[in-house]
Amino acid sequence: MIAYVDRGEGIVLLTNGGQGRRLMDEVVRAVATDYGWPDIAPPSVEEKPLTLAERAKCAGAFAGGGLSVVLEARPDGLFANTGGPQPERLLALSATRFRSEGMGVTVQFVPDYSSFDVVEGGPPIKFHRAEPDTRTQ
Repeated sequence: MIAYVDRGEGIVLLTNGGQGRRLMDEVVRAVATDYGWPDIAPPSVEEKPLTLAERAKCAGAFAGGGLSVVLEARPDGLFANTGGPQPERLLALSATRFRSEGMGVTVQFVPDYSSFDVVEGGPPIKFHRAEPDTRTQ
């Protein structure tokens, strides 16, 4: 629940599902943007154009904090697959900093792209590049 008593505005959300928190965050951000709640609405960001080669430096499997993500460089952007129904396109803020609009999270890569940190919008988790599985089947 979020309420702005002085404005007579607010929102209450209830969910029933495994991805409930993610859904709630997305709905709250959308409502906050529409109603102009600046302390919740994500700031608008201008995407920095990157080449496919620049995005490819970020690509790979990463793990941290009990979570894993696969980043894929495509001609139309960098995409994060966290196991959800669709990979999410990340907005490039710089060659090493990206924002997930759906999750409201910003990540920052180290200069050699061996790891990245969640720097805004989530718990401070460091994700390290996962070693490729070289086992044969």
